[in-house]
Amino acid sequence: MFFIDFIRLGYSSYEPDITAQVREGTADRVYWRNIFEMAEYSSKTGWLVKDVVRGFLDDIGIDGNPFSVRWLAGR
Repeated sequence: MFFIDFIRLGYSSYEPDITAQVREGTADRVYWRNIFEMAEYSSKTGWLVKDVVRGFLDDIGIDGNPFSVRWLAGR
């Protein structure tokens, strides 16, 4: 879901909750900034997640590219 949000929405739906926690001082700003930056990059390029996503789609019997993601094309 985390990566699909970046693909479909352009941001993670978790960001508002985490930013509120950062402002309250209950979440580490640097840690979460890095997580969101990595997730955004991975959702755009497939870095670190391409094989896992392809394997998951194969496991549940989905062929093709259901999310219209460039890095899933040409499976």
